[in-house]
Amino acid sequence: MASPELLAILKKLEVNKLTEQRQGLGMELKGWIFDLICNGIYTRYETSLFVRSLFVTGYSFSQLVDLFSAIVKRKELASYFLEVATQFYKGVAFE
Repeated sequence: MASPELLAILKKLEVNKLTEQRQGLGMELKGWIFDLICNGIYTRYETSLFVRSLFVTGYSFSQLVDLFSAIVKRKELASYFLEVATQFYKGVAFE
């Protein structure tokens, strides 16, 4: 298993790479994201993918929170959601 220091470095690297790729294009509702919205978020993995996808496509933090709170099925994912979301939206202007 990787050391905590290595994991922290890899997380920062991922945030930097996704920040470089961030666009304000929005997301077409089809495929897995459509299924996720229809069926809800149940796992940490789905939560993580959801945050990353909406961040890269330019959704604001408030839009992300609104969408997540509407479709999450397990309320205990809220703290994990905030942990992941703040990693990516740190330094992004809030609306």
